Amino acid sequence: MRSALFAFELHFVLMAAASLVDKLLAPQLDARRFEVSPREVRIYHRLGVRQFMRLLQGIGWTRALRDRRVFDGTRATLSSYARETRHGENAHAWIFLIVLVPIGWAVARGWWDAVLWLGSMNVVFHVYPIMLQRAQRVRLERLLARAVASGSRVTMATTRRLDR
Repeated sequence: MRSALFAFELHFVLMAAASLVDKLLAPQLDARRFEVSPREVRIYHRLGVRQFMRLLQGIGWTRALRDRRVFDGTRATLSSYARETRHGENAHAWIFLIVLVPIGWAVARGWWDAVLWLGSMNVVFHVYPIMLQRAQRVRLERLLARAVASGSRVTMATTRRLDR
């Protein structure tokens, strides 16, 4: 429990389990906690969420998890993509809270190396993804609103223009 390998494996096992549980339970994702303010997004950007997104793209994570049924680059799937950001945020939030239990256990035992590994990976694997999901959702909802208002078809090629 005190190694980086244990912390890494714990987070990925929990992520796989959270994905399955999310599909089984199909939670309601319309609570106020999913609303994001522009001020909040500015904080996320200052904390490096854009760089985190580039890192995920650079290592191929986003490509590996891309589901064309959720988002195929068109306006028709913008709302499903925004909904998926809520599922992702929800799953990462629960995992973050669950991992606080072994962190608390490690603190009680004085295993500061385990606290460091579990805690730092909790931030990288769950806090930053939550911030990224929230920042992306604001952008997606803004794009969707503009596309609907203009009656235009939105593709990945036009999202940068619409996002200005």
